[in-house]
Amino acid sequence: PLTKNSRSPILEFEIRIPTDQRIPEDLRAANLRASLYEGPNANQYAQLGFAAVSRQDSFVTVPGTIALLTRNSRRMFSATLGESLSHVWDLLFVGETGTRDTTWSDWVPNRDPLGDSEARTGERYQLRYRIAPVAPTT
Repeated sequence: PLTKNSRSPILEFEIRIPTDQRIPEDLRAANLRASLYEGPNANQYAQLGFAAVSRQDSFVTVPGTIALLTRNSRRMFSATLGESLSHVWDLLFVGETGTRDTTWSDWVPNRDPLGDSEARTGERYQLRYRIAPVAPTT
């Protein structure tokens, strides 16, 4: 596994869901799921911070975290709201965590999903991410 200071680095992220989607007032794991695919043996669900959800005029923003398990420089992140199709992003950054990966990325729209989706005609979901800064061990 990929480690820094004997721990797996953590990917922090925020998903922006357009408010023109049907978003339940009580957003929770039963209706929003996110996962990170790093390879055939490294696919896992993310921890979503439902208590820290923020609502703006155009978007609902959901924060979350997930451990990075491999050195792959290319990873695929997906989010699914309810029974809709998944919204997918390709995450590109160096496999070794570095100082440049600890700053937030720009907001990235999801790539064209597999099949038809509301995101093709309406506002797209957005994602930003970074490697969580790791405090030095003492």
